[in-house]
Amino acid sequence: MARKTPTTSRPASGADVPFPAWKIAAVKALAQVNGRAILTTRDGFWTRLYVRGLSPQQAAEMAAREYDATHPVERTRRTIRSEPRRS
Repeated sequence: MARKTPTTSRPASGADVPFPAWKIAAVKALAQVNGRAILTTRDGFWTRLYVRGLSPQQAAEMAAREYDATHPVERTRRTIRSEPRRS
């Protein structure tokens, strides 16, 4: 018989940090890593990282990686270069 792992809505680390306080710390850490990523990081993504038990700093690094993966630099450059030239 396979053992089931208990499901929990609390962080795996066992920390008793409430989600709103944890998210504020994670967003502040993300501002230091990648300020633009703050605007596009979804609440559900933060929730998943909280439940997985990541620290705010680890969550900020994951959010920055997610942003970099979904917002390539080439796309941004192409948008800027494709603007009409002024005569």
